[in-house]
Amino acid sequence: MKLFGGSGGHSSKPGRAKQGKAAKEKQPASAAPQPARAVSNAAQTAPKPTGKKGGKVKKQLTKRQKRRRIIITVAVIIALFAGLAAAGAMFIRPPQHTNDPTIKDTENGDKINVNGLLNSGTRIDDVVTFVIGAVDEDETRTDALMVATMDTNQKTINVMNIPRDTMCNNGASGASRKINAAYGMGGIEQTKTEIERLMGFQPDYYVIVNFDGIAAIVDAIGGVDYEVPFRMQYDDPSQDLHIDLQAGMQHLDGEQVVHFLRWRHNNDYSVQYPNGDEGRVENQQKFLKELANQVFQLRNITKIPDIADAVFQNVKTDLTAGNLLWMGMQALQIDNSKIQFFTLPGYGQMSTAGSSTAFSFFFPYYQETLDLVNQYFNPYEEDITALDMVSGPESYSGGGYDDTDP
Repeated sequence: MKLFGGSGGHSSKPGRAKQGKAAKEKQPASAAPQPARAVSNAAQTAPKPTGKKGGKVKKQLTKRQKRRRIIITVAVIIALFAGLAAAGAMFIRPPQHTNDPTIKDTENGDKINVNGLLNSGTRIDDVVTFVIGAVDEDETRTDALMVATMDTNQKTINVMNIPRDTMCNNGASGASRKINAAYGMGGIEQTKTEIERLMGFQPDYYVIVNFDGIAAIVDAIGGVDYEVPFRMQYDDPSQDLHIDLQAGMQHLDGEQVVHFLRWRHNNDYSVQYPNGDEGRVENQQKFLKELANQVFQLRNITKIPDIADAVFQNVKTDLTAGNLLWMGMQALQIDNSKIQFFTLPGYGQMSTAGSSTAFSFFFPYYQETLDLVNQYFNPYEEDITALDMVSGPESYSGGGYDDTDP
C-alpha cells in the first residue's frame, strides 16, 4: 500500500465506454461512414493531455485525502525525531564527577583516605571542572593553562588563567619549578596535581590542544575578527616561526591566531607586553572570550562537523564525544556575559629556585587566590580551606619581569 498515493489518479474504464456511447448517439443518421484511414488520422492529431510530460492529469485531492497525507507526514516526522532523541539520550551524556573525594573506584566502591587530599566535600550538582592546556611544538610544556568551572544550573562558565611561570611547590629546582614544565615531567596527572596545590581541587577532566588544533578550529568557522593591539613582528628560524601582524581590526585565519597567541615581544624588544607574561595572559583572556563569542553563534551550527573534526584530530581529552556534544549544547545556552575570565592573583619576580641561575617566576597571593576560588571555582558545597603554594617575597616594587627563559 502506498502511503502518499491518492485514488484520484486512477480512471475507470466503464466511464470511458459510456462517453464513447453517448458520442455515437449524437452523430447524425445521414452522416456517411468515414474511411478507416480518416479515423486513424483523427486519433493521431488529437490534442495531448496537459499533464506532466504528457502523462495523465491527476484529480484534485479531496479535503479528507489532504488531511490524511498531513497526518501521515507528521507521524513520520515525529517518529524520526523520537528515534533521534532516543539515540541522543544514549550517546549525549553529561560528564560525571571523576574526582569524587570519597570514591576511588566507582565500579567497586573502594573508599580512599580523604586525608591525602588538600580539601574534600560534597560535590555540587550540575558543576563540572576541567583544565585546558595549549602545548608547545614538542608538547613538553603548556604554553597556556586554564582551569574552568561550568555550572549548567546557574548558566555560568568561569575560567582561571594560570601564568606559565607560576612557581610550584613540587621540590624541583630551576625552571622545573614552573607550572608549564609539569606536563613534560609527569603528563596531565602531574599538571592536575600542581593545580590542586594552587586552587585546592583537582579538575574532573582535561583538554590538551596543540597549536594545529587551535588553527583548525578557527579555520573551521572561517576565521575570527579581532583588534590586534600592537604591530607584532617576530622571527625565529629555529622554530620556523615568522610572526607579522598589523595593529588594528583584522580578520585572522588559524595560523595568524596561533601567531597572535604565541607572540610575547618583537625581536628588538621595541614592542612588548607592559608587564611580561601577565600582560600576555590578560591579552589571551580577551581574545579567547571573543573567540568563544564568535564560535558559539547560531550560524556555526552547520559547521559543527568541521569543528568536531578539528577537535578530535588535534586534542587529547578524557571526555567522550557524547560529553563534548553535551557540553557544547550547554555552552550554547550560556550568554557571553556569563563567561568570565580571571588570572591567578600574584606578581612576577626573579628567583634561582634552588639552582645557580635566576629565572623569572610568578608567585601567587595565598588569600586572594583562596577567596577567588571559593567565589567562582569551588566545586564543593563546603569552602576550600587549604592551598599548598610557594610564598614568595613579601612585596615587589618592580614594573614587570623578564620572561625570556623557558
